[in-house]
Amino acid sequence: MEFLKAYLPMILIAVIVFSLAAIYVSDTMKKPKEEQLKELEKYLRYLVWQAEEYFGSKTGQLKLAMVYNLAVQKFPWIAEVMTYEEFDQKYVKGALEWLKKQLEENQAVRTLLYKDVI
Repeated sequence: MEFLKAYLPMILIAVIVFSLAAIYVSDTMKKPKEEQLKELEKYLRYLVWQAEEYFGSKTGQLKLAMVYNLAVQKFPWIAEVMTYEEFDQKYVKGALEWLKKQLEENQAVRTLLYKDVI
């Protein structure tokens, strides 16, 4: 009993340190790998294209909701490691910039998406 009284603070500190280390390791294991992020970026380009084609302009929140829901279906870890807003800022904005660049630089892409006649 004397042993426990003498070393209780050290034992508690050790338990806390090991608990924090276990939490850190489990969080690190859940984070996406580089190849998953690249696959997500490619898939988001496709989803942004599909949302733009389906809903048209001036429906940003609706398109974002569609993109988020479809992305979470394919990559469930998204919902575990980031919020809806983080997903929008980190990944969807990049896909939208890619689509905007494609539309500015390539008439064929504009024609495909908006069904314009050249």
